[in-house]
Amino acid sequence: MRKHLSRVLLVLTIGMCCSISCKKDTLNINYGAITEDLSAYLYAYTSGMISKASPIQIRFAQSVVEEAKIGSVATNVIRFSPSINGEAVWEDTQTLRFNPSDYLKSKTTYIGTLNLAENFFQYP
Repeated sequence: MRKHLSRVLLVLTIGMCCSISCKKDTLNINYGAITEDLSAYLYAYTSGMISKASPIQIRFAQSVVEEAKIGSVATNVIRFSPSINGEAVWEDTQTLRFNPSDYLKSKTTYIGTLNLAENFFQYP
């Protein structure tokens, strides 16, 4: 199972690259795909060119938190490089939504890393 979790981290690190642009200029970035192995853990995540005001979401393949945590802030679960100020909130039992405090910088690639030490894959 640890091997699969390592793969989840790798795909999130590669796949959560978010290129932000207000112009027609585009960056060709090869985003990681959710492989068959990872589909047991991940259903979808924000990637590609997004609006500078967009939230960043990770949708898990199954419930990873109890219903009581819906709407609560998830601390130390996700970090970005370059750093993004904001908060991650459990939108439902399967969806983590990161809401940036400010607009994201245009023409910037962000890489998100999920902290698997939180062990929310143990639920239920």
